[in-house]
Amino acid sequence: MPCGPYHRDMGIPTTVLRLKAKFEDKDAAKGLVYAWWIPLACTTGLLVSVAVTFVQRDQLTAVQIAGVLALVLVPLAYMWFSDWWVPWWLDMVSTFTAVAIILSSPADGVGAADAVSWALMFAVSKYAATERFRIAAITAATAAGMMAVASSGGHLNGLPLHVTLVTLGLVAGAMLYTQARALAAERAALAMEHTSATLAERDRIAREIHDLVAHSLSVTMLHITGARRLLANGDDVEEAIEALRDAEHVGRQAMQDIRNTVSSLATDNDPRRPLPSADDLPSLVDRVRGAGLPASYDVHGDVKQLPPALGLGLYRIVQESLTNVAKHAPGSPVHVSLAVGRSDARLTVRSTRTVPHAAPDGSGSGITGMTARVSQLGGTLTAGPDGDAWVVESTLPITQDDAHHCAVTRTISELTEPKPKQATT
Repeated sequence: MPCGPYHRDMGIPTTVLRLKAKFEDKDAAKGLVYAWWIPLACTTGLLVSVAVTFVQRDQLTAVQIAGVLALVLVPLAYMWFSDWWVPWWLDMVSTFTAVAIILSSPADGVGAADAVSWALMFAVSKYAATERFRIAAITAATAAGMMAVASSGGHLNGLPLHVTLVTLGLVAGAMLYTQARALAAERAALAMEHTSATLAERDRIAREIHDLVAHSLSVTMLHITGARRLLANGDDVEEAIEALRDAEHVGRQAMQDIRNTVSSLATDNDPRRPLPSADDLPSLVDRVRGAGLPASYDVHGDVKQLPPALGLGLYRIVQESLTNVAKHAPGSPVHVSLAVGRSDARLTVRSTRTVPHAAPDGSGSGITGMTARVSQLGGTLTAGPDGDAWVVESTLPITQDDAHHCAVTRTISELTEPKPKQATT
C-alpha cells in the first residue's frame, strides 16, 4: 500500500522525495553533500543496535526502555521531519543519556558481543560525518569514558574491542566528512566554471553580432549613399538599382550570419556555415571596395598555417577596422596588410585621412571588442593616429604548429620556396 502520492516520473512517493530534499538542503547549509541513503543507514544502524541492547538486557524496566526510545527517537524525528537541525551537543546529550541508561544494567552473558558499542559507534560516526573532527573526537572520548566506567562496574565486558569499534566509527565518519566537503567544493567549482563559461560564450556571441551588424550596416549605407547620389545627379538608374541590389544582398547575408552565430546556442546537429578565416580577407576587402570604400589588401606568408581561432580573430579585426573607416572617415583610402611569420602574424590596417575622422564619442565598443578578442588570443593591439593616418596594428602569436611538416622539412621548404604573395588593389 503506498504511503503517499507517487512522483509520476520516477514512481517514488512524494513524501520520500520531500524528506530527501529536506535533508539534502540541511547538508548543503553545512557545506556537505551526502547521498540520501548514508544518513538513513546510520539512523537505522543506531535504532537496530539500541533494539538489540534491549534484548541483551532483561533487567531493563519498561520505564527505562521508554526513556531510551524517547531520548533516541525525538532528536531523530526533528532531524528528519522538521526544518531545525538539532545541535550536535544537544543530540549527543540525548543519545549518550540513553546509552547511560542502557549501561546501567549489565548484559546477560553476551561479553564482547554487547551491541551497546555498536550504538555508540553509529552515534560517533554521525557526529564525525556532520561536524568538525574536533567535535567528533570529543564525542568519541566521551563514549570511551562511558564504556570504561561501565566496564569498571562490571556492566560491560571486552572493553578494548568496544573502544576499537567506536574508534572505527570516528575514522569512518571523518572520512565521509572529508569526502562530502571535497564533493561540495568540487560542485561549487563546477558551478562557477559553468557560470564563467556561460558569460564568456555570451560575450563572444555579443562581439560576433556586434561585428556582423556594424560591418553589414556600414557596407549597406555605402551602397545606399552611392545609389542616392546617382539618382540625385540623374545618372544611370541601372547602376543605382545595382547598388541597392548589393545593399539588399549584404543585408540578407548579415541576417544569415547572425542566425548562424545565434545557432551556436542550439544543438550541435543544426547545419551551420563555416566561420570566416584569414582566407576570406580578400573577399572581405573586395566587398567593401565594391560598396565604394577605396580599399586594398596584400599578404606575405602562408595563411594556411594559421589556426582557425587565429584566422577568425584576424578576420574580425579587419572587419571592425573597415567598419570604423566607413563610419568615421567615409571615402578615405584604407590598406590592409598581413604578414604571417613562423611564430606570429602581424596585421596592419592603415587609412589615410582625406577627410577628418570623427572623434570617438566613447559609446562604441569596436576598439574595446578588438582588444578583448586579441587579448584572448594572447596578442597585442594598438589603435590610434599616425600622422595623417589612422593605424590599427596587431601582433598575434601562432601557437599551433604546422601539423603537416616536421621542423627539417619546414626549414628546407622555407629556404627553397619563395614566400607566397597576394595583392588586390
